[in-house]
Amino acid sequence: MKELESFEVVYHGPALDSPEADNTHLIPALAAIADLFTEVTTATNGRRIGLRVATESRPNVGAFHMVFTLSRAPRLPRHYTHASASSALAMPSVLAQLSLPKMSLIWFIRTLRGRAPCKVVDCGTYYNVGITETECVDVGARTLRLWCNPRVRTSLETALSPLHREGINTFSMLRDGNPWLTIHKDELDHFKAGPHGECYL
Repeated sequence: MKELESFEVVYHGPALDSPEADNTHLIPALAAIADLFTEVTTATNGRRIGLRVATESRPNVGAFHMVFTLSRAPRLPRHYTHASASSALAMPSVLAQLSLPKMSLIWFIRTLRGRAPCKVVDCGTYYNVGITETECVDVGARTLRLWCNPRVRTSLETALSPLHREGINTFSMLRDGNPWLTIHKDELDHFKAGPHGECYL
């Protein structure tokens, strides 16, 4: 099976440092992370691709290693060449689409800070999104498409839901020990999956 993505997920805070702490209450959030990656992959490729996720608990409570693989090769039309098929499987990193500065879903959500755009202008290779009458930002089509996708937004909100618990303060994703993304408890309101978004694309 083709490995698509592997990374560490860490929920951190004093509530997870106590000897009585366990990972049971984090299971729904981990399932939401799996859903999030499936939905981002589907949105990116325009069709649903079967993914399999393996999750391994780390010694520290709240820390996990997740590996996503293709559970089956996607069906491709007969006229696809080998090169076309290889290109179809060369999917952009979901972690990058979520976390890279100035071009990712998390960056856009943080830029909006819970506000709905007041206008969206198609500029061909990107969209100019008006946040207020005097503030606007240029956003790639893929990022805006993810923000508009209710399944992506709901999965992300659920993945962050443990931060609502007292004593769990941050959510992080790391690759090879390097942090790619950290979200803090005081940002949660920005990540609510609001009803707006679907009409912009």
